[in-house]
Amino acid sequence: MNCFRGRTLGDTTKRVMAKIGTNSIWSSFSLKGRKGKLSFLSLPCARLVVKTCQRNHLTITLRDIELELSEYLKHAPKRVGGSKYQRPASKRTIEDCLGEEDHQDE
Repeated sequence: MNCFRGRTLGDTTKRVMAKIGTNSIWSSFSLKGRKGKLSFLSLPCARLVVKTCQRNHLTITLRDIELELSEYLKHAPKRVGGSKYQRPASKRTIEDCLGEEDHQDE
């Protein structure tokens, strides 16, 4: 399970969750199943995630892991592939901005 080890608990959590599911799947879950979502803790893979994190970060508590999981699940809909993902606006160049100023003077 060392291949999932990150420098921090958050990194490890992200790696494990990305390996076992996608953002479109995780968009349907919250940690405890509130606000009309399914409970992640009721899944068999939840135990796998907790055990992996505990094995890789010996000083953390179950509460720390739950906090990282809830943060990961909270932001899953807004990530690529999530149910509320929006493409970023196209990047504007300096020339585009200068061109708009020229048109405003007319």
